[in-house]
Amino acid sequence: YDWAARLARASAAGDLEQVSRLLGDPRPPGPAKAPLDIPVELELIWPGITAAGAAALNGHAGVLRALLGARADPDRLCQKATQWDGAFTLTENDSAMAIAARAGHRLCVLALLEAGADPNVECSSDYFEGAVEWGDEDDGSEHMVYSALNAAQMAGEVETAELIQ
Repeated sequence: YDWAARLARASAAGDLEQVSRLLGDPRPPGPAKAPLDIPVELELIWPGITAAGAAALNGHAGVLRALLGARADPDRLCQKATQWDGAFTLTENDSAMAIAARAGHRLCVLALLEAGADPNVECSSDYFEGAVEWGDEDDGSEHMVYSALNAAQMAGEVETAELIQ
């Protein structure tokens, strides 16, 4: 977990030198590529993000290409959780492509497409309004399923959406 956390932090920062160094270091035991895809807590709202997701989030296409070249799973879902006033929660489970598409990071989307990422990976979000009384007919929850293309369209990232199509 520590190696994956250091890799995610370096990826989020765009530190290609550190990412390359970590990719060259011995990896923790387990399946060959599994440590690349361990979701770690990057910051409070990202309780489960991979190194590829962290690079995509911040638009670091060079770092993302290095991770994909080391066989990081481009379709692994990352989790983001946002809370407001302790009463409302939005949890998003997004692929690296959906993360990059929503932010308009076209070079990251291109790197993911070139690496064989699936633009139709099923991403989802769950919204829960905690102030609703239990037993109410409308429990205040909402579930939505979308793809990276949908994420780009919802964010108004027209050029990124065109790239994905």
